Amino acid sequence: MKIRNGFVSNSSSSSFCVFGVNIGDDEKVKKFLKNVVKIDIEDQKEQGCEHDFNRDKNKFCPECGNTAWEESDYFDAYEYEDEIKKKVGLDLIPDCCDDTSEFFLGVDIQGLEGKGSAEDKIKKLSDAVIILKGLFPKTKPDFYSGSSSGWLI
Repeated sequence: MKIRNGFVSNSSSSSFCVFGVNIGDDEKVKKFLKNVVKIDIEDQKEQGCEHDFNRDKNKFCPECGNTAWEESDYFDAYEYEDEIKKKVGLDLIPDCCDDTSEFFLGVDIQGLEGKGSAEDKIKKLSDAVIILKGLFPKTKPDFYSGSSSGWLI
């Protein structure tokens, strides 16, 4: 088991430090956005071809006949970070050290450095506990850092 104590600069394993809950991969984030945060997620689309034409008016390209838009499996949770922060009051933090692309909802601990007094920071963590317990009554908030595959502070 890997245990990290303190901050190590220049290390990919110190890429995030969060107090919160693991909300899972892209599919779970989509469900969270739709059901909990009440954000309507638009289906992602890609251009069906490279030709220049009015894709809102035409379903097919007048030059090559390809569909104007193709459905895409692409989902970018980062597009919703600001809305989550505004509606829920917490940060969406990715586990970028692991290939599973899991996300955490909570407080970015590294983002607190140098912002306010110790009492302000403790209040922010206290408020996060209240919000997280309301959103996830069966899940206990915790501290995470590095990757979700075993890094704990």
